[in-house]
Amino acid sequence: MMELMPRPRPPHLHRETTRHGKAGWYVRVGRGKRIRIKAEFGAPSFDTEYQAAVTGQPQALKGTAAGSLA
Repeated sequence: MMELMPRPRPPHLHRETTRHGKAGWYVRVGRGKRIRIKAEFGAPSFDTEYQAAVTGQPQALKGTAAGSLA
């Protein structure tokens, strides 16, 4: 029986493992800066964060109040 091949990753998406053994997803277009994807891989919010990172849109900060320094 032939095994199913895994789906290829989207372009510019990299998986890195920290020194603590946890995996994280990053987007890096060309030699630009790395942008971390905080959502779980495969979730709808992951696709939203990925598209924002590839197109260069700023990510909204969660939990910040209007008028704060964040």
